[in-house]
Amino acid sequence: MKLIVLFLLTVFLSCSVLAKVSVKNALELRDPFKRPMLKSKSNKKSASKYYKGGIYTNQQTIQGTPLNKIKIVGVMLGKNRRALAKIEGNTNIFIVQEGQVLGLDGAVVKGILPAGIVLVEKIKNVYDDFEYLETLIPIESE
Repeated sequence: MKLIVLFLLTVFLSCSVLAKVSVKNALELRDPFKRPMLKSKSNKKSASKYYKGGIYTNQQTIQGTPLNKIKIVGVMLGKNRRALAKIEGNTNIFIVQEGQVLGLDGAVVKGILPAGIVLVEKIKNVYDDFEYLETLIPIESE
């Protein structure tokens, strides 16, 4: 007798639940066996100002500094030539190597000489042709 009452009770509850559920468009429902797709918030280059080149760092770099604010304070000659640079109004010293990109326009360090560094920029002239502009930043004494 208890078994029959329990069976009728479960049938009654299952029928009442099914009657209340309605799905308007079943094709728009997410597949429950797949992970939900997350939408990206924006197309920013970097999510953090401390994330640069795949590395998290809080050190200031010289890459985005305008060329007129860069001062060369020393040169290290040898097999791997390097120059010591300072940013105007900053006390940090940065090491500049050949092939490194500096400035806002993407000037490349082509040479490090005893007198300073040579930068080469690729610019477009008034005739819509590309030309190369060479800049020499001499060593300055403090």
